Amino acid sequence: MIFIDNKYTKWYYSLIEKAKNRKLDLYVEKHHIIPRSLGGDNAINNIVEVTPREHYICHLLLTKMTYGKDKYKMAFALSMMMNIRNIGKGRYKASSRYYDYSRKLFTEAMKDYWSEDRRSMQAKYTSAYRKGKLLSEEHKQKLRNKIWSQKALDSRLDNCLKAAANRAGKPWSEKRRASYVSKPLSDAHKKKISLSSKGKPKSLKEIETRRLHTKEKIRKYQELPSKCIVCDTILPYLKRKKKCCSQKCSGLMHKGKLRSKTKLDSII
Repeated sequence: MIFIDNKYTKWYYSLIEKAKNRKLDLYVEKHHIIPRSLGGDNAINNIVEVTPREHYICHLLLTKMTYGKDKYKMAFALSMMMNIRNIGKGRYKASSRYYDYSRKLFTEAMKDYWSEDRRSMQAKYTSAYRKGKLLSEEHKQKLRNKIWSQKALDSRLDNCLKAAANRAGKPWSEKRRASYVSKPLSDAHKKKISLSSKGKPKSLKEIETRRLHTKEKIRKYQELPSKCIVCDTILPYLKRKKKCCSQKCSGLMHKGKLRSKTKLDSII
């Protein structure tokens, strides 16, 4: 028996028997007595017509009649029922209390089902399945254009740090050592590296040279600095190409309140 023998199971089958022995002339919904995700099929004897409210109650009871993976499936089905919109005029709308219950139940069932061991097994299975498979150019382009959320980036960094901590102090395997052995690069690869590093400092000496060069440029600028055309405030080096020192001065300039002053300054 796939269901737990409890009061909820008795209520469930009582509701099903009631629905089988009647005919309704109003909006009804079809319900699988044994859900398809639990091994049921589309046979006539496995489908019963129920009212929208009864349909919701059936799925609510199913979450209390199952356990383990089956409970996870039933919690997911109940959660999806709460999110469906515009299917039939008589679709039952549960109260906020039942919506809160369904969402919390689904979250708890998902946490129980996806334990650390199951996640680890799934990761190994996925890795083994994808090993040796080449991605299409379209798939590669989608991955290149993917925008990572901050949460995903933090998770990825955390995983990298954990892996590095686990490797600390352990001898290198032959496979890992072989991956670091230098291989001859193709001309196209060399050109790609050259273009990506163009304009970037390549050594500590070059970084120091650029720093001193920038320092000298700042010193020369301080000897003959630019000024705000509105309030005559000296502009900092990073704003040397701008006309105004702040948004306030920029607004005054564009509104034309100091247009006569700027014209006189230009004539002088």
